[in-house]
Amino acid sequence: MHRTQIGLALGGGGARGFAHIGVLQALEQADIEIRCLSGTSMGAVIAAGYAHKKDLKRLEKHVLDFAYLDFIKYHNRNISIDIHKLIAYFDDYLENSDFSELQIPLQILTADLKEMRGFVINQGKVSRAIAAACTAPYIQKPIQYGNRLLVDGGVLSDVPIELVDNPIIDMIIGVKVASKHPRDERDDFSMNKLQKLMISKFPLLSFLWHKQISAYMRHSKRIVHNELAQLRIAMVKKPLVLIEPELGDMSTFSFDQADKAIEAGYIATIKALPTLRSADYSNRANQEVLRSSF
Repeated sequence: MHRTQIGLALGGGGARGFAHIGVLQALEQADIEIRCLSGTSMGAVIAAGYAHKKDLKRLEKHVLDFAYLDFIKYHNRNISIDIHKLIAYFDDYLENSDFSELQIPLQILTADLKEMRGFVINQGKVSRAIAAACTAPYIQKPIQYGNRLLVDGGVLSDVPIELVDNPIIDMIIGVKVASKHPRDERDDFSMNKLQKLMISKFPLLSFLWHKQISAYMRHSKRIVHNELAQLRIAMVKKPLVLIEPELGDMSTFSFDQADKAIEAGYIATIKALPTLRSADYSNRANQEVLRSSF
């Protein structure tokens, strides 16, 4: 009897990404085999940790013991991640593993600032790939990777589902944990007549309405991300289930709420199991039914 082969894509979201552990717990409990993995940002951390030895208990302990503040460094009033320390930490946990030594094939999505496109890492030291995938643009220095300058692949894709869309699998599971950033009714995109007049005379004064500009930027970014996500979904060839754990307003930096996130990931996946088990993998038309959130 054919055992369903699953390609699992884990998205970024900082501490919200702890939910991926709960997803993996539920999939293991249901005896669903993960044939290949992809990830970016925190999704890359969890995917690499699982691909290493498929040891969930060890992975959970590692993640819960992760002291985020130990990797923060301060310089000239700027805050950033100590990448060298981070690489050493993951080298220790992953036992200096190369991608070729992982028990499950893994692809990590990053963004190349030089080429202005995505860059997938699936060879070499896993720790350097994780460090690149966790380098937040705007606030951290990019990782030098050969001739490339790499940052978090989340700027391109919240969930890199396309990286596990290949002939060896029957179905794709994508796990989205990034904040949804719903429309805030308090965001006021309109300008009164005085604001319009002042800006027409003195354009630099537009920066005085920084909250309004912030709202423009926030919503513009989400529009781009949402449209790109829909394009990626339309392009995948295999049936897809998208799982979105209920994480509420949990912050990207709420590392003290790991247990809550893990439970949310577990519950969301348990709810998705009937859909996973009833899938008709031979029927591509069935994709639309499977693209649902839980």
